Amino acid sequence: MSKSDDTISRQDAIDVIMGEPTDAHYPSWYADKIKSLPSADAVEVVRCKDCKWHLNGHLCKQLSQYGSIETPPSFYCGFGERREP
Repeated sequence: MSKSDDTISRQDAIDVIMGEPTDAHYPSWYADKIKSLPSADAVEVVRCKDCKWHLNGHLCKQLSQYGSIETPPSFYCGFGERREP
């Protein structure tokens, strides 16, 4: 899984910009303000359609230990592991 250091919350960026006086700033000022924000705590997820545990297009081999559980292709969970191409 990868984490991008360039990712921030949109709301954090808006809060920084909106909290400043209304006088005009140069574009580089905005870029500097946004760069100073911490990155978001985000991780990559593996959707069921790309997961090695997703069988027959709708069943999850990992979740099946809890019963017969169908998952839509766009679903994801903590067991997700990317299928080899």
